[in-house]
Order: sequence, then C-alpha cells, then structure tokens
Amino acid sequence: NEEISESIQYSVFPNPTSDIFKLVSKRSIDSIMVYDISGTKLINADINSNSALINLADRPVGLYFYIVQIGNKKYFGKIIKI
Repeated sequence: NEEISESIQYSVFPNPTSDIFKLVSKRSIDSIMVYDISGTKLINADINSNSALINLADRPVGLYFYIVQIGNKKYFGKIIKI
C-alpha cells in the first residue's frame, strides 16, 4: 500500500540515547534540526544522505525535539538523552 509505505520515512535509534543517535531513511534525508525543551535550536544540519549520526554527547540529560526534512515533507519527533 503506497499510503502506508509513504508514512514510514525514517528511523531514529537508539532512543533513549546517551550520546549519539542514528537517523536512517530509504529516501535521502535533506536535513535535521534539533531543539531543546525551551525551543532553542541546537543543531541545524544538511544531511543529503540516507543516514546520519547526530551527537548529543555535550548536551545535558533531557528531552529534545527534532524535525527531519525528507523531500517536501517534515517529520517531527522526540529523542531522550540519558
């Protein structure tokens, strides 16, 4: 079903993470932005690949939000730093 496969665009793991999380997609990932709980943008990275490693090692423990751009679609998610 095209609609179902379209909705599953990427994976983020491990979540929770202690330092680095991996972003993987079947389609090329254009970019990722990571924000802290207050909405401050911490990472704004152009990826242009099917995978990326995002390093949160120097960030405090807590909840972070991300926006992944794949083609003309944006996907929102949460990552927990432990």
